[in-house]
Amino acid sequence: MSKFYEDLGKDQRDLLEKGFPNNSTFKVTVESKTADGVSITASGVRSLKTKKDKSVAEEVVGSVEPKFECKQYNLEVNSKLSTTNNYESELVFKDLGTAGTKVSFKGKQEAENGLTTVGNVSFKNENVAVKGSATYPFSANRPLKLNLNTVFHYSKFLLGLNADYDAQYQKEDKFDKLVEVEPSTTVNGTIAYLGDTYETHLSVKNFPAYKGPRDNQFALGWYQKLSSSVKYGLGFSLDQSQTKGPQAVVGGEYKLDDYTSLKGKFEVKSDYSVDSDLFEFRVGLGATQRINSRLTTTVGADVNVRKLLGTNIGADPSFGFEAKFS
Repeated sequence: MSKFYEDLGKDQRDLLEKGFPNNSTFKVTVESKTADGVSITASGVRSLKTKKDKSVAEEVVGSVEPKFECKQYNLEVNSKLSTTNNYESELVFKDLGTAGTKVSFKGKQEAENGLTTVGNVSFKNENVAVKGSATYPFSANRPLKLNLNTVFHYSKFLLGLNADYDAQYQKEDKFDKLVEVEPSTTVNGTIAYLGDTYETHLSVKNFPAYKGPRDNQFALGWYQKLSSSVKYGLGFSLDQSQTKGPQAVVGGEYKLDDYTSLKGKFEVKSDYSVDSDLFEFRVGLGATQRINSRLTTTVGADVNVRKLLGTNIGADPSFGFEAKFS
């Protein structure tokens, strides 16, 4: 089966990014589901956020996500309400016309971007996966966005292309004057190889001009399942202009039994735009415990190795906790 573009390398990203709560995060999630297709997910998150001026602020966010699925008509209705004044509703039609087709319409109200509508059309089978979307803003200082991505599946290879187009629009500069932002097009590509127990992918990401000088980022990822209880992954990325410098991470997960799993990773970060000597060496730790059939907890930590060695470089160590009731 082919994959959508955003799913290329997903196993590697999930392994190295999820399951490591930090930034003093305390998160509680409650999920409930009825036999007739109605489900509700409620969550509350407390965390510390570092602002651009390096100050730290506490952030508390709550959200409720009701969902209704009518399998008889291949229909799904999703909604999300958040205490950050962000709201959205989505109507999804599955297998519309033919198997593997999905059409959805979404309306979003965001505190930062205002009201937007999003339309999506996708199709997936054994050989190809295609998805297109259009985002129309009702706010004058936001662009019309178009996206089209395609993934071709041949033997054990997956070749994906993703194109984004932002239409011309106006925005306020730092002097509160309206300036024209030229339209921009971004094309990204990924090639992946799927082995029996491993997956590797190479991607090229192009940054649009209105976010700064146009640049290319090259990334390599690897994911392998050594056994039913052990898996590991690694990632490396480098931008062509070396504005940020190289980024590298390696990590793994060990599943002790059906109830307990441990995760760890070692990450090297750099940002030449801030300091050419700014290299952070960070260790991420995570432990997940399924207490019973309805409760799963995760504790994690993010450790700055250079600060442990006596330097004052990079962010402070932090920890986090998550609990999920289902």
